[in-house]
Amino acid sequence: MVHCIDFGMSLPLHKGKAETPSARRGTLGAVRYASVSNQMLLPLGPRDDLEALAYSLVYLHRGQLPWSQVSAPTQREKFVLIRQAKQHEEPQLLCAGLPPSFAEFLRLCRAMPAHEQPDYAALRALLASDAHRPLRKKGRRHDSER
Repeated sequence: MVHCIDFGMSLPLHKGKAETPSARRGTLGAVRYASVSNQMLLPLGPRDDLEALAYSLVYLHRGQLPWSQVSAPTQREKFVLIRQAKQHEEPQLLCAGLPPSFAEFLRLCRAMPAHEQPDYAALRALLASDAHRPLRKKGRRHDSER
C-alpha cells in the first residue's frame, strides 16, 4: 500500500467550492500527472486530484505515460501538446494491460464536475474489485512466479 500526500501545492476549497481560474497563473504540480482542467487553468476540485492519481497509477505500472517523451521548441508548446495528448487519449487505451477498473476510474474522474464531492467509497471499491489481479508488464514474470 502506498500513501503519498503532497500538501505543498494544495489550495483550500472556499465554502465547499473550487477555486476560481483567476486565483492562479499556471498549472499546479507536475504537468505529466496534472488533470486536463488543471492545465487549462479551470477551477480545481477533488476530481482533479483523482485524475492525477489515475495518471500516477498508470505511470507506476508502465514506467512512463504516452506523453512522457513529448518535446517542443518551448515549454509552453510542450505543455499544450501534453494537454492535447491527455484530451485525446481514451481511458481504455491509456489503461490497456491494467485491470479494467483503472480505465473506468479515469473515465469517472474525467466526467465528474469540479465542485462535486466524489463518492470515495465507490471509487475505492471499484479499484479494489480488481485488486486480486496481478499487474504484469508484457513478457515479465511476477516476482511470486520466480
